[in-house]
Amino acid sequence: MIVRMEARGLANTIQKGFSSPNPGYLQRTQVHLSLQEALEKPVTTVIAGAGYGKTQVTYAFLQEYDATTMWLQLSMFDNLPLKLWDNLIQAVSLQHKDLASSLLSLGFPETAASYYRFLQIFSREIKQGKKQVLVFDDSHLIREKAVLLFFEQLIEAQIPNLSLVFISRNELGFDTVRLLSKGLLSRITEDELRFSKQEMIDYLRLQNLSVSPKAVADIYASTDGWAFAIHLVALSLKNDFTTEEYALFAAKENIFRLLESEVFSVVPKNMQTSLIKLSLLDQIPSKLLKELFPNTDMLAAEIEKIGSFIRYDAFSNVYRIHHLFLSFLAEKQGVLKEADKKAIYLKAANWCAQNGNRTNAIVYYAKVHDY
Repeated sequence: MIVRMEARGLANTIQKGFSSPNPGYLQRTQVHLSLQEALEKPVTTVIAGAGYGKTQVTYAFLQEYDATTMWLQLSMFDNLPLKLWDNLIQAVSLQHKDLASSLLSLGFPETAASYYRFLQIFSREIKQGKKQVLVFDDSHLIREKAVLLFFEQLIEAQIPNLSLVFISRNELGFDTVRLLSKGLLSRITEDELRFSKQEMIDYLRLQNLSVSPKAVADIYASTDGWAFAIHLVALSLKNDFTTEEYALFAAKENIFRLLESEVFSVVPKNMQTSLIKLSLLDQIPSKLLKELFPNTDMLAAEIEKIGSFIRYDAFSNVYRIHHLFLSFLAEKQGVLKEADKKAIYLKAANWCAQNGNRTNAIVYYAKVHDY
């Protein structure tokens, strides 16, 4: 909820026109350089989970970037083509009033002929003057085929002088692999958005906070560079808690509330139980996932939606749970029956023993007291 409220506030600022940067915002030079390089391609995706600062860092970069920016803050209602069209016209009107008037007369392109007409009108205006950037924020909310097709057609057109930016919590609803293979797409991921330890220190200093070297190490280990978590720790420290340890504890409480409302609660009930079962293990090889859950495909689809909180590591072929999300799920393990826990541990132990992972096999056998 907090993240959504921040996004709405930023969207309102954008609709009124770009303003000076937030004085509490840390200028992230390396991410800005990555975005600058990315915008040399026709399409850029900025994809990471809730609280990674996707919108904020893109907005801050575009304030400095030499381009005209049109920003669409998407919602579930933009799955209706007419609503998306109104949203597009409103964003365009702030920079190109004549173009917005032409688009209003044209209406949402539903045929090949009307789309070609749209492309003619749009290209004629966009190709003039300095570079143009069209941003679609919260793109993960779009699943309607007609709207996704419009996005794909806009990408395929490769309008000169125009860069498209899609900000999303998870992979987009159309084929980006093909775009990547053609050299048309650049990707900004959570790896680029995650704070380095030095950035975290700089951010705390920006908030006029001084913490001990041990606290710096503890905070970074606990947050793993997650921008939202670092922000919550800073807020806790500002509230004059007596110890740095208590500030970290207080921040964790708020983080868990965010995970509950933004991540866990949107997962189907039967999948929620599966996620809690997953938290019994520290890492899950993809083949073991199939052994543990008969509905693996459905579970894998939910994991993909969760995005950065459960990450598939293609190099080692395992699923890794973000340690904060792991702690969050571990607190819910009380809903599991002892027989369910034992079944998971025993299956995992047998699989690890059969596949040469003796250390984990020993640990899991010990969990069920099978020595």
